[in-house]
Amino acid sequence: MGFGIADVIAAAGVGDPWERARAVDTADPRAVSAMAAGFTEAAQHARTALAAAQRADPIAAVSYRVGSTPVHDAPAATAATRRALGDGGEHAEQISRMLSVVGAELASTKSGVQGELSDLGRELQAQSVAAAEAPPQTPAEAAMAERAQFVRAVAAVRAHGGRINVLIDDYDTVLASRTGTLASLGYAIPAPASGAPIPAPPSGGTPQQNAQWWRSLTREQQNAILATSPDLVGNLDGVPAHVRDAANRARLVTERDRLDREIAATTARLASAEQKPPYKTYEGVEVPNPEAIPLRRELAELTAQQAALQAVERTISGGNRQLLLLDLDGGEAPRAAVAVGNVDTADHVAVFTPGLTSTVAKNMEGYTGDMVGVVQTGERLLSNAPGHENETVAGVAWIGYDAPQWGTLAEPDRSVALPIAAQHGGADLALFYDGINASRPYSDPHLTALGHSYGSTTTGYALQRTTTAVDDAVLFGSPGLGTSDVRDLHVPEGHVNVIEARRDWIADLGAFGTDPNHLDGAHRLSAHEETADGVTLAESTGHSRYLIPNTASQYNIAATVTGLYNKRIEGGSDVGFGDHFL
Repeated sequence: MGFGIADVIAAAGVGDPWERARAVDTADPRAVSAMAAGFTEAAQHARTALAAAQRADPIAAVSYRVGSTPVHDAPAATAATRRALGDGGEHAEQISRMLSVVGAELASTKSGVQGELSDLGRELQAQSVAAAEAPPQTPAEAAMAERAQFVRAVAAVRAHGGRINVLIDDYDTVLASRTGTLASLGYAIPAPASGAPIPAPPSGGTPQQNAQWWRSLTREQQNAILATSPDLVGNLDGVPAHVRDAANRARLVTERDRLDREIAATTARLASAEQKPPYKTYEGVEVPNPEAIPLRRELAELTAQQAALQAVERTISGGNRQLLLLDLDGGEAPRAAVAVGNVDTADHVAVFTPGLTSTVAKNMEGYTGDMVGVVQTGERLLSNAPGHENETVAGVAWIGYDAPQWGTLAEPDRSVALPIAAQHGGADLALFYDGINASRPYSDPHLTALGHSYGSTTTGYALQRTTTAVDDAVLFGSPGLGTSDVRDLHVPEGHVNVIEARRDWIADLGAFGTDPNHLDGAHRLSAHEETADGVTLAESTGHSRYLIPNTASQYNIAATVTGLYNKRIEGGSDVGFGDHFL
């Protein structure tokens, strides 16, 4: 035989199935079940102690009083003890149940992977035996037979290796979710007790380098990072979405605690400063004590971070969510990104970037709801498209930049009248796009960039920086893409799409390059009232109604996101005042 298994693995393009299987082969479901049993026992002890504390209540009420005067507040102390024991017992029960589920899921995954490896081994062995027992052949016939055997071996590795990847990827996704839940209950999967130091991610690494670093780690090292240093990977472009989600969910707990402490401390300092007497100028005019001014500003910033965190918590509580970015204090305003669906496995992924006045606290729930609508419309279209029925969609609401606000109009770095915020945000958005592709080496998704208003300008700058990540772009209500040449956008030819509604004067401005509605090479989609598949789709008018369900604009966005180009309704972009005069 003129080829080896390494040649077959390389040609199959799904990675080494035997190496991938080692990731779960060393894990022991029995050890996880033993941990679950330990927490069950701890819960039982907590219930026994709680019963004893309840029996102590009447004793405390009598024995710790002299006359009618309590020596100390024993009833309050026993009540606090009861609460602690009750909470501890309930948490221990929940942790036990979760660990039991993890153990069962691990056992099922190991069984499935081992079955695929066994089937693959038997199939390759049968192919080898058949080749060895073949009758004598001419050199040409032998070469053809060897080529056919190679093709069959590649097909076998691709099929079984692909299923192994799906089994392990699905388990990784579920485990990451379980890990986040366990962290919220106060239990972190323990890091290895000893061993070589875990390699750090590359300093200033690209998404591709970050992805390679993560894949180079053992399962134990990856779990150790999630348990001890979730902030290392939560926002790291190139790391799988389920890992980022687990890390950021764990960080929610620590961020909540940090904000509670800092808000309490700052509030106390501010109260102390405000009690100090006012200053008097040399004219005798009283002015407030200046110590309070920076403290008020600090308290406002902390309160804004807390509001953003609470909005994120409400958003991800909806189920089927992934928290892909959490940065409460790294910029001028809190930043976050939430996905609807599974970005690691979806066939089609959309990333939506909003514009002026967008904030995490005010808009994250609403924008995530918009992505729910796009995902649902897209999957409905796929379910009715022959050959696409089983394809899936994920949508990301990305507020990963300091979007301009009306109050920042005079600040150059955050002014809606200038491109600076879009340029800075575009650099980060391009890395986010590249990170999605880098995190999926075996299943490149169909990736669509969505941008609205100033967010479309940010998207335009991102598309000028990314290379091969984005397959389609839909820009709606756009004041410009930061260029007047569609070839500057690194999107396949014919896949830059523009939607402009009637009476959307912002889309007529052409403030940042040519009005996209008149950009040569851009594809125009309708926002009019239309009929599709026998259903009437409403018209979108004005600047802010493009993503409303059952409109032609949202339908066209979903059809583009799913790659069902033949479903789209073309034309219909209206001529506004800016089209005549700008």
